[in-house]
Amino acid sequence: LFRSKDDRFSRSSVHIRKPILMGSINTEYAQLMQQTAIAEGRIEISASLLAKIDAGEEGFGEWLSHARQAALEGARQTAHLFSEPAYRSFMRVTVGFRFDRENAAIICTAKAETRGGNGADTEALSAVSAALLALYTHCKETNEALRIAHIRLLDETQHDILTQQTP
Repeated sequence: LFRSKDDRFSRSSVHIRKPILMGSINTEYAQLMQQTAIAEGRIEISASLLAKIDAGEEGFGEWLSHARQAALEGARQTAHLFSEPAYRSFMRVTVGFRFDRENAAIICTAKAETRGGNGADTEALSAVSAALLALYTHCKETNEALRIAHIRLLDETQHDILTQQTP
């Protein structure tokens, strides 16, 4: 990244050099990339258990907050679990839950944003997996039939931070 001496703070004075990549990732250019990914998954449970969680009945009300905490920690630890490159910087993960009453399931959605190369997809998938495993851990004590299903990546985008354009 170079700045002209005449105008240090003007966006127009910023020039990006894009060297040829020879089978490796250029960390200087990668730091200028932002990646966003959205993942989703579900845990299928009984309708009666879903109603108790939804109503926040005693003993069930905190399960979603525990699952959210597990999702955030799962996303944070992704780089350590999968030996992600050190140059990638984790920015933000948001996690949400919704109830599918018709199919007696809780659906978890996670959006991860990173700066510097790749990794948002893995962080979003890890967040969803960790949240669903936390719910599974709570639900298995009820001796209900449980099924974690359909963990998948819904969307993934990458763009240059300075120009806000997709490469």
